[in-house]
Amino acid sequence: MRKWIVIAAAGLLACALALGCGKSRQTYTTPQGEKVTVTVDDSRGEKGKVEIETEDGKVSMTHDAQKKKISEAELGAPVYPGAWVEGTTEHENLGGPGAKVKNVMLATPDSFDKVYEFYKSRIKDAKTSTKASDEDSETAVFISGTERDMLSIAISRDKDDKNTNIAVTRTRMPAAGK
Repeated sequence: MRKWIVIAAAGLLACALALGCGKSRQTYTTPQGEKVTVTVDDSRGEKGKVEIETEDGKVSMTHDAQKKKISEAELGAPVYPGAWVEGTTEHENLGGPGAKVKNVMLATPDSFDKVYEFYKSRIKDAKTSTKASDEDSETAVFISGTERDMLSIAISRDKDDKNTNIAVTRTRMPAAGK
């Protein structure tokens, strides 16, 4: 079910942003009898938000074509200088009651190596750090924190892209017994 929610959200966001459909709210019933409420809010393709709510939790995805900035306090991680927000995804309760996941996609025209060195120097407590490349792309991942409060930073750039992409994911789980 969770995979279906994410696929549906991505599809709805793409449709909403392409069509500039304004605001709508629909409730559907799955073949299994579960109610799913989908809210789409779009401002002529420049900004958009899709929110999907089920009995298990809520997923929201946003897109902002205005190259919005974000602070380190909002992100919960170092912000690469000059990077802008491409979009965000937030999940509530999908990993269990009280679970929260926030994913922010950033972009910058700076080189992959420059972005990698920035995060390497700032995520010193990374439990996992990988870097790989082939003829078409470069990727790196830093993971730090605990199972209950985890930070993941994924950096990628395809050889033909103009920008380096940075995906920052913060996962917070409630303390045991809560």
